[in-house]
Amino acid sequence: MLKRLEHPNIVTYIGCEKEINEDELKGQVRIYMEYLPAGSLSHMLREYGSFQENVIQKFTKQILNGLEYLHNHGVVHRDLKGANILAAKDGTVKLADFGAAKLIHGMPVISRNSEVCESMRGTPYWMAPEIIRNERYGRKVDIWSLGCLIIEMATGMHPWVDLKDYFSLCRAVSSQQIPDIPDHLSEQCKDFIRQCLRYNKADRPNVQELLAHPFIVNSPSYS
Repeated sequence: MLKRLEHPNIVTYIGCEKEINEDELKGQVRIYMEYLPAGSLSHMLREYGSFQENVIQKFTKQILNGLEYLHNHGVVHRDLKGANILAAKDGTVKLADFGAAKLIHGMPVISRNSEVCESMRGTPYWMAPEIIRNERYGRKVDIWSLGCLIIEMATGMHPWVDLKDYFSLCRAVSSQQIPDIPDHLSEQCKDFIRQCLRYNKADRPNVQELLAHPFIVNSPSYS
C-alpha cells in the first residue's frame, strides 16, 4: 500500500529489505521512509507546548489534504494522532505510520456503502465511538480522530485528559459524551472540532466538506 501512496502530505516510502535466518525460520523486514527532521507533532508539543491557532490551522489544512488523498484512494488511516504526524523544517506536515491503515478494495469515495472495517485499530483517546462500540466503520473514523488531534495541538495533551483508563472512556462513549473543547479557541475552530466530533458517524462531514469550512478556507498559506 505504501508504495502506491504519493502526496506532499504523506510520508514517502523509499524501500525495504528482508533479512531471513533460514535455520531459525525467522528474520527481519526493514522499511525505509522519508526522513523528516522536525519529528512528530507530539514531540514538538512536548518540546514547545501547545500550538497557536494559526499554526493549528496550517497543520490541519495539510492533514486534511493528506486525508483527502487517502480517502479518495480507499485508504482509512485509523490511527491519526500527533505521534503519527511528522514535520519538515519548512512547516510541511505529513501523515505517517500506516501500521493500522486499511485499504478498502473497490470502495470509491462517493460510495455510501463503505463501512466495511470491523477490527479494533487505533489509540483509545483518539478512537471514534463506532470503533469502541465494535460497529462496522469506514473513513469517518479519521474525521473523529482529526477533531481529537486538534484538541491535542491546542492543549499539548491527549483528548479525554480527565479519563484515566479505557473503562472510563467506554463509559463516556456509551453516554454519548465528546472530549472537552478548549475555551481559548476561536468560534470557527470550535465549530470545526464539533463537526469532526459528531457522535453519529453519518452526521460527520467528509473531508471535502471540511476543506470548505471557514476555519480551513481562512487558514494562512504554508507554501
